[in-house]
Amino acid sequence: MSDVLRFDWEWLAYPELPPEEAATFAELTIRLNDKAMTRLYDVAAKTERDGLFAAAYPLALFLAENWWRLRWEPAPASLARAGPKWRMAHSIAAAGAGYVWPNITFHGDGERMFMEAGPHASESSAVQFVSQGHGEFDAGAFEAEVDRFMEGVLARLKACEQPDTELADLWRAVQAERSSDEAFERRRLEAMAGFDPDAAPETMLDELLRLEQRLGASAIRELAAASRHNTLGHIQALEEALHASGLRYQVPDADRMNREGAAPPWQRAVETARAARRTWGLGDGPLDNTQLAAIVDLPREQLEPAAPENVPYTASLNEGEEGARLVFRTGHRHGRRFALGRLMGDAFYAPGEGRILATATDARTGRQKFQRAFAQELLCPFEALSEFLDLREEVDAGGDTNAPNEDRIEDAAEYFDVSPRVVQSTLVNRNILPRDTLEM
Repeated sequence: MSDVLRFDWEWLAYPELPPEEAATFAELTIRLNDKAMTRLYDVAAKTERDGLFAAAYPLALFLAENWWRLRWEPAPASLARAGPKWRMAHSIAAAGAGYVWPNITFHGDGERMFMEAGPHASESSAVQFVSQGHGEFDAGAFEAEVDRFMEGVLARLKACEQPDTELADLWRAVQAERSSDEAFERRRLEAMAGFDPDAAPETMLDELLRLEQRLGASAIRELAAASRHNTLGHIQALEEALHASGLRYQVPDADRMNREGAAPPWQRAVETARAARRTWGLGDGPLDNTQLAAIVDLPREQLEPAAPENVPYTASLNEGEEGARLVFRTGHRHGRRFALGRLMGDAFYAPGEGRILATATDARTGRQKFQRAFAQELLCPFEALSEFLDLREEVDAGGDTNAPNEDRIEDAAEYFDVSPRVVQSTLVNRNILPRDTLEM
């Protein structure tokens, strides 16, 4: 189920401003479902209200300037540690023009958009933003709401005899790029690699577009999101390793269990992993290396500790009728099992694409989320984990669920032959453990 994002505005008179700002001065409210994420405490008036008094023009300009990165650049591994360059393109607190903006950040994973809002105040500020919340939207719904806001601002400028503005020119350019397949793909690649529009080297983009034709468009986008400025070098290293020492393997039944749909990637992945377990007759319990290797026709010893390849990521290359090859970045037993599970999941995420490069990266894209969730459910099914840990749905008399301690998590990890991190992630995703568990 998706949340609902809405921009609301009520135009106000404020003539003592530059023309574009005077025309678009308003009480602005950004809502997540029915809650105002712009709710603030007015220090001078000593009152709270839902909206802020500011010109809509700089906010619209910020959204237009950063539209491609907002829409396509994924979040870093930890939002709390996001660098200033990423925040300048994703947080509307950077809209500037002398106004105090709320601490609202937007980012996407390719399939869906996310909103993070938190309190924002300083001792010298005339207003202190007090709302906090987290939202998740269908990407199309996010685009439609930004479009609606932009149309409202541009219509106001036109009505106030300010039709020829930097915003109007910039938004026309964005719209033209969105409607052109070639321009769209260049901008998407550029944004996923962390570049502002026109900031990526032309030679890099040209080569990535050629590689999309040979290795698969979605595969190159995934690498751009993970490798950023190093994408071309990482692709070359992966191809060389795969051809020189790639291990033969094959994921069965991928074309029969495509799990496309509107649900979030992790939900589709869990359903797919459960279907795969049924199809492969695996039951509900742990998978040992003999079973796991047999599914993909890989020698069992390749899942035991071994020297890793000198590659940036675990990856595979589907060579059509010749089958597929894979290389492991990790040499650890649990790491190799989980990496294989991720590549198995990737085969279900994008079946039928022909000769394609697949990578298991740290990027927070929808495809990588699908991989991780598939591997978790394949190797450590939640129902079986719940039974092993004797989890209770009800709340005990003290008001706390019986969340397992570190010893029980270690026991579960040993039982399912996965790392404790996999058990923790599964429990966090099911709200058994708090999310900050993974940041400890």
